[in-house]
Amino acid sequence: MDRRDFLKKSLLFSAWGVAARLCPAWARSPVTIKTESAMNEKVRKAIETVFSTSMEDYAARRPAMEILEAANWHCTPEIYKAYYTRGLSMTAAEAAAVAEQEPVFLFYEAAFDKIKREMKSVKPDPDSVILWHVYNMGYIVKTADSCFAVDLHHRRSPELADQLDFLLVTHNHVDHHTVDFLNYYRDTAKRPLVSNFHPAPGYCAEDKTLEFGSVKVHTRRTNHNPNLPLFVQTYEIELNLNGKKFVIYHSGDSCDPKQFRPHNDKIDVYMVHPRVGLKVPEAQKILHPKLTLISHLHEMHHLYNKWRWPYSVGFEEIDKGRANGFHCAMPLWGEMIRLTAD
Repeated sequence: MDRRDFLKKSLLFSAWGVAARLCPAWARSPVTIKTESAMNEKVRKAIETVFSTSMEDYAARRPAMEILEAANWHCTPEIYKAYYTRGLSMTAAEAAAVAEQEPVFLFYEAAFDKIKREMKSVKPDPDSVILWHVYNMGYIVKTADSCFAVDLHHRRSPELADQLDFLLVTHNHVDHHTVDFLNYYRDTAKRPLVSNFHPAPGYCAEDKTLEFGSVKVHTRRTNHNPNLPLFVQTYEIELNLNGKKFVIYHSGDSCDPKQFRPHNDKIDVYMVHPRVGLKVPEAQKILHPKLTLISHLHEMHHLYNKWRWPYSVGFEEIDKGRANGFHCAMPLWGEMIRLTAD
């Protein structure tokens, strides 16, 4: 979305006060300011649409995605940071009140509620894997005998701790984890927490192969950018689905696919940040993924016109992938993706 599109869509939010956005009352005390209820209703209907349609039914989803994007663009980084850092100390009533001012949080919370329900109710077959897209580069992976997360960042992450066998974090930027959750997981769940920066069982700052039950994880140090060499740890994850290998590659915010050097000739699913200096088609030619999930869109630590990437980026990469013979898709928050091994 360019600035003209943003300004056009932002008219939907004209009833909101600028002062309330820059200095939100809820960051200090209970909310008393409410936004236009009609806009919240549009967001709720958009959420219903994306939750009731398949990931690649873009024709049905586009109008809803425009509404969700306008809501996302309205939320400043300061508001988002004040919101998620409240963690579980924020009550459901307080969260609902905040969403009256910033309805992007209706989507943020509804997506997490959906994931929690499905994690408990949906059981993968022995030959299948289920992925959930949480936020940014965060994914939960569940098979018949394991469940883990990569780059889990959410206000309510601790609510999932007891269901995760281990946790993988690609690098030390707060849009890929929350320190409170890392500490909580280490001290309360007492299960492996793999990262190259956080002191916990599972600490790993070298290229190595780790095993967690039936899951094998190959770590690989890569550059985030020229100023942050070997800052990002990628994960090549081998699952055993009823005797068949299924491989996931999560590159975090890695900028140079020539550093990947995969252990497997082909990757089943590749999670990628498309605007970190990395060229997705170049990475695809190295990894040969069957499915590429375009991620790191709508990340609210960043300004809307600087590193907070719109859905149009996902559509661009889908078109590029199709032109080069690769299958790309753009999951939204709360997306459940069920895949099987060949």
